[in-house]
Amino acid sequence: MNFSTAGYFAENQFVTVQVETTSGGAGTLTDKNYPVVEISGEEFRAREACIDMSQEELDADDDPMFEFIEDQKVQIVPAMQAVQLVVINDDGTAQGTILFMRNVPGGCEVMSPEFKAEFDAAFERFIESVRAAN
Repeated sequence: MNFSTAGYFAENQFVTVQVETTSGGAGTLTDKNYPVVEISGEEFRAREACIDMSQEELDADDDPMFEFIEDQKVQIVPAMQAVQLVVINDDGTAQGTILFMRNVPGGCEVMSPEFKAEFDAAFERFIESVRAAN
């Protein structure tokens, strides 16, 4: 497997784009386990969640993605709202993943409907900007 990752970071949010290719046979990669959601008028395979995280958990985790995020000085404690969009090529040998996350002040339990609506709108604007650029 080969991976390429790019990220755009701000104080309380980030977006990463990762492309993965495999030398495995056709159908090696799949997105069929992801739910179908509508974003900007198109259907995508995506999942979303709010993730509570303490600084202790972050310090104990050696996940390269979390270390990369911390190095960029992005605030991810006490929680992050996330959406992960996945696209697989026709023969199942390449996968593109977009991960968009934003800090949730106060944690997932107190996330307001207004925060969630703005988060969804910001991600839709990002998807629309990518489509417009292509």
